[in-house]
Amino acid sequence: MAAVVEPRVSREKLEELLSLGAEHASLDFKETCNLNATSDRVELAKDIGAMQFDGGFIVIGADSSGVLTGRLTAAEAGAFDEANLRNILGKWIDPALDLLVGIHEVDGKWAIVIYVGPSPAGASVYTVDGQYQDAGGKPKTVFRQGDVFVRDGSKATRWQQADVTRFRARIREVEKEKWRQEFTADIEAVIRSASAATSIAAGPASALTWQLDEATFEQSVVEQLRHGDDIPLKLLLDSASATATELILAGDSEELGTLLDRLACLLALAVRLELPQWIERVAGVLGSIYDFTVDESTAQQRSVGGVEAARVELAIIERIMALGALAVRRSDCSTLRTLVIQQVATFPEIYTNWIRHASVAAARAGYLDEVDDQGAQVGSGAAVSGHGPDR
Repeated sequence: MAAVVEPRVSREKLEELLSLGAEHASLDFKETCNLNATSDRVELAKDIGAMQFDGGFIVIGADSSGVLTGRLTAAEAGAFDEANLRNILGKWIDPALDLLVGIHEVDGKWAIVIYVGPSPAGASVYTVDGQYQDAGGKPKTVFRQGDVFVRDGSKATRWQQADVTRFRARIREVEKEKWRQEFTADIEAVIRSASAATSIAAGPASALTWQLDEATFEQSVVEQLRHGDDIPLKLLLDSASATATELILAGDSEELGTLLDRLACLLALAVRLELPQWIERVAGVLGSIYDFTVDESTAQQRSVGGVEAARVELAIIERIMALGALAVRRSDCSTLRTLVIQQVATFPEIYTNWIRHASVAAARAGYLDEVDDQGAQVGSGAAVSGHGPDR
């Protein structure tokens, strides 16, 4: 289980991180760190710079299994004042980094929790070389000016081409979310100029669109349902499947992901508000999008518009699994049945439901493979999905 990356450094968060019992891409354990030692400062700057790529936590005072060792002294812990740490890191890293520090004493043992948020710039570029002299007096260079480090499993390493692709994708998503917020503001401005209404929920039916930012979208739907105005929602769902088809054919997986997120948001709201008619309707829309990827024409080539069909199917089922967990939590067996029993139209006689089909398809495409810290394959999702029959 990976750490939940959130801006919290409380005692409760420390206990949560220690309970994970192992390091991950978003969690690093260090037994000790002396900020008065140049070597420790440079090594910490390397790890924090790497953590800025995706965000995560560094816990100082614990071994690699998340057990507090008592090696971190009170004096060393006291040096981790946030202002002092920022001042030290500013030699190598942009001082405007997203950083929080928590200092805790647990049963007489000191521990530091450092939260490192993802860099708004996408990655952290070291401004000067990180060097120190080792125990033998020989100079050691940990990183050089212009280097970019990322987390590779439980290690900090220089980025590779695949990381550049992830970097670009995240920058695009950040920019698109800003655009969505601006788009929302523009719609609200149009509504205010056209009438006395001050919210999208009170505006024209076309104002409800999946392109709104997440918070505004959810609030607008709630307000419309609260006032019994379901026409905007019906129009949105009527066009969702066709819109998804266009995005798939265009190969726009990022915008497709946003559309799927908004549909999942609608379904989650329907579960929470106990609206079975909307649960079935939204699930049906997701089912129609799923069926598009496995119709007779794509069943053989397994790609649509340059997008792997299995990837689209897995993206839908990931959201269905999350919604299923919500239904289980609420003891909503009816919703659980609706989510699970959706059949794959092209293969009703082979696959009992779309979850099984997606698991088999994703495993065959290699999306469920697991790798160790060195990148070697150690297992396959095929074992999780069962032995699907050949098509």
